[in-house]
Amino acid sequence: MEERRARRREELLVLMASALLLLPRLGALGLWAPDEPRYAQVAEELRSFAHGPSGLFVLHLNGEAYEQKPPLYFWAAALAGAPGGRVTEGAARLPSALAGIACVALTMRLGALLLSPRASVLGGLFLLTTLEFAHLARRVQLDIVLTLFELAALYAFVRLEKKKGSRAANLVGLHAALGLAVLTKGPVGLLPLLVLAVALGFEGRLAALRGLFPAWSPLLSLAPPLAWLAAAATLAPAGFFHAAVVQNLWGRVAEGTAHPRPFYYYAYQFPLDFLPWSLLWPFLPAVAWRRIFASSVDPERRWAWRFLLSWVGTTFVVFSLFAGKRGLYLVPAAPAAALLCADALLLAVPERQSWPRALSYLAPALAASLFTVGARLALFPQVWGQPLPWTFGAAVAAVAAAGAAAWMWLGRRAPTASERAALGRIGVAIASAFALLALAFYLLYPSLDDEKSPRPVALAAAAFAPPGEPIGLLGRSPLVGGLVYYGGRAVVELDSPLDARAFLARGGRVIVLDAKKLDRLMAVVPVEVRTRARADDRTLLVVTPQKDVAEGPPEVPSAP
Repeated sequence: MEERRARRREELLVLMASALLLLPRLGALGLWAPDEPRYAQVAEELRSFAHGPSGLFVLHLNGEAYEQKPPLYFWAAALAGAPGGRVTEGAARLPSALAGIACVALTMRLGALLLSPRASVLGGLFLLTTLEFAHLARRVQLDIVLTLFELAALYAFVRLEKKKGSRAANLVGLHAALGLAVLTKGPVGLLPLLVLAVALGFEGRLAALRGLFPAWSPLLSLAPPLAWLAAAATLAPAGFFHAAVVQNLWGRVAEGTAHPRPFYYYAYQFPLDFLPWSLLWPFLPAVAWRRIFASSVDPERRWAWRFLLSWVGTTFVVFSLFAGKRGLYLVPAAPAAALLCADALLLAVPERQSWPRALSYLAPALAASLFTVGARLALFPQVWGQPLPWTFGAAVAAVAAAGAAAWMWLGRRAPTASERAALGRIGVAIASAFALLALAFYLLYPSLDDEKSPRPVALAAAAFAPPGEPIGLLGRSPLVGGLVYYGGRAVVELDSPLDARAFLARGGRVIVLDAKKLDRLMAVVPVEVRTRARADDRTLLVVTPQKDVAEGPPEVPSAP
């Protein structure tokens, strides 16, 4: 009983740390292009009920049907924004942040079932302090919510295998989570089924898969997304189904119409996204060989590792086969990777009765590198021409110095306390990673806001356009959401300079374009550059017809 209370206290502390890292100042930054402002605008058009009851099923962007994503995240963001009368930056990000905290909690629950209470807490901390996971949990992205539902489905499966709780309740949880995952991001939400098939196949128990699909299961896993799709296809303009299912799905999977990458992309991207804990991966094979897959090892522990490896491996292989790839696609594998790292590290320390020598050298080298980088940024607070606050560099150097001092102090502990000292060093590494992420979120990111958010260019374009008039956008369709969200105007997409000339001839007054397209536009119609801004690492221009120059620039309003 006392051990259970202690574990609950540890889990509560981890969840408090999760809330401290993921929730504060969610709305302090502008929405970063391209995904965040687009998703926020879709949620805002849903919340405003601008398209009537059908808008609950047919998502809209810039007044047109938006067929790229299912509705669940947008429903949640709209609900979060309803009390304040607008889907603000904070409301749009809230579903990701809450899902991130829930992922940490569920990872600890899963680790306790599969491995050990200590590994479960350590795995939750590893997940929380993983670079890509923490970053996405503070953004308007669908992938952390998707991760939560896929994790919930696999957790329900493990409960079935361990015979924990009611079998019927676990089956309901499994298939309900799958249905919610599909409603979040489409068919990839069914990936846990393939993970289960691979895991059971390794055990020679593939036939057991049939027992996971009672006759009523499609009512939870398939009926809700299919019902939404049928309603949306009925209410949307002609061609919605073909665009949403055929073109979108096939284009991303087979043709790479979005984010084409080579087949080996994840071989280097996944380790980068899982930093700093991917530095532990070279030690996993040795631990697995000696402590997990040896004949004398507990078969329950061996099954747990096979299940977690099947989870990571299946996700890696499936998305490597897709033509379109992004690092965030592998985030649903992060909980399994975190638990594997945690258990391997805990198994390695007692086995060696000391801290692994390679890590003893690696940690000080990393601390020295971080200190050097931090000191450089404190003295010369600029990277690639982008000014940064000197306090960020100074804080990074301070964290590196404090972490190195604590690491060396723990290494001088008495030999009889070597395991405790090793665990203390793990705590130092986690605390350092947590502190560096907090510094990035609260010091570094605000300095990048004007570069990453379309808010400045949208406000400038709206200031030059007469009230109620649309803004023209030449060639940069990913900016549509940001211009509408922050500019409060409809956007007319212009495919070519000839379209831009026609737009101005019809009375249009303002066009936003990439700076690289200015010469082509000037060859067709004379315009004057009114404002330069940066968004999504590109230079954008706000231009008006030359006859408007004499009027002078109006006052740029503040963000809505």
